[in-house]
Amino acid sequence: MIIPLLPTRKKNKIKLSLDVDHIDDIFSIKPFELEYSIEKNDVYKINLKANIDLFLACSRSFEEVKFNLKLDSMLSFGSSQECDFVYTKNINLNEIVLGEIISQKPLVIYHDKFK
Repeated sequence: MIIPLLPTRKKNKIKLSLDVDHIDDIFSIKPFELEYSIEKNDVYKINLKANIDLFLACSRSFEEVKFNLKLDSMLSFGSSQECDFVYTKNINLNEIVLGEIISQKPLVIYHDKFK
């Protein structure tokens, strides 16, 4: 979903479905509601919140393991090196959220029978 990078007056809620066919250790991500807001001071900042059910591959058996990720991130957009992303007029929310999920999911996870 492409959205303009403009300040919001209130928190927005949207339903997201993400394609993860190209990611080996994520079997699927259940569609979820994302809450976001954008503010601008010296840089643009987007706040993201979601409760996401991931279905990951067990590191030992490759069986499906459900994992709940509570996403609560703030990302910055601008021209300085401290920003997370370079400023553009529009952003692809699906790609940004998927990147956050990949960076926050566990690198190693085991099915209950291997714990």
